[in-house]
Amino acid sequence: MSPEPLTGGHVVDFVPVLFPPENLKGLGRYVSVLVKLDTGCQAFGVFRGDPERIQVGTPMVVAQVDAEQHVPFFDVA
Repeated sequence: MSPEPLTGGHVVDFVPVLFPPENLKGLGRYVSVLVKLDTGCQAFGVFRGDPERIQVGTPMVVAQVDAEQHVPFFDVA
């Protein structure tokens, strides 16, 4: 049985990142988001849009998962 694919959920917490860690420097500025997934788990990920577009409770979807950086990228649903 394979694990369920990540689909989406809602924002639990978030913080704009102005100075990213080495492994994410290529992204420039982004928002680190904690998303409660529809599966019940929580996952940290990246939102590359305008931080004004999100708040606690905003529905999010998984846009892509970067296998090299081991990080999911979320977008507003």
